Amino acid sequence: LIFFLVIGYDFYRSTLAMNRQAAANVATLIGQDVARNVELFDLSIQSVIDGVTDPDILYQEPGLRQKILFDKSATAPGLGAIVALDEKGDIYMDSWSVNPRAENLADREYFLAHKNASRDIGLYISQPFAARLQGDIPSFSMSRRINKPDGSFGGVVSGTIKISYFEHLFAKVSLGQSNSLVMLKDNGTLIAHNETIKAKVGADWSSAPVFQHVAGHTKGAFVSDRSLDGIDRLYAFQR
Repeated sequence: LIFFLVIGYDFYRSTLAMNRQAAANVATLIGQDVARNVELFDLSIQSVIDGVTDPDILYQEPGLRQKILFDKSATAPGLGAIVALDEKGDIYMDSWSVNPRAENLADREYFLAHKNASRDIGLYISQPFAARLQGDIPSFSMSRRINKPDGSFGGVVSGTIKISYFEHLFAKVSLGQSNSLVMLKDNGTLIAHNETIKAKVGADWSSAPVFQHVAGHTKGAFVSDRSLDGIDRLYAFQR
């Protein structure tokens, strides 16, 4: 009996190790794909900031200025418009139109985050929101601050990413009916998930016991019985 118990336990450990590695590989591959797209979009945003702070570019003919400011990566699938906002939140450069759409976005969380900061906070990832310039499509913003020559706040360059992009990406991964994929912000906000999760985008998971294993770590895997449905699960994560 002891012999079979030892063999069974060894088999269990081997199976768990294999699944842990498989789950970690999935998390890593998806994490790398997300990171690559975020980096490319961020480079486009930085390029717009360089352009709107360069007088030689700003005084170009509108059509030529549009081509200089907004590269082809800004039109990739899943990406929304890139807009430059002045210090009042009004759009004055728009990747979707040579003549910028008349809209004020001073009420947006990302605009206020840059405006109220005492210094340049770098790349900012917003909470999910309904993009009112794009038919209220669920999205989130990547943004950077525009600094005036004296270092004061001069506006924001913001680009939106459609949450459906990540949901379509997750749907391509075959995980089985009881397995799931989620993308969270560092503060525990749910950004996107596959169809097995019934939670709402924007939900706060910061107090979830499972999230406590993830917070502060770059990557890892663990087993927990404190899931949403109370089932023992193997979790793998990648920042």
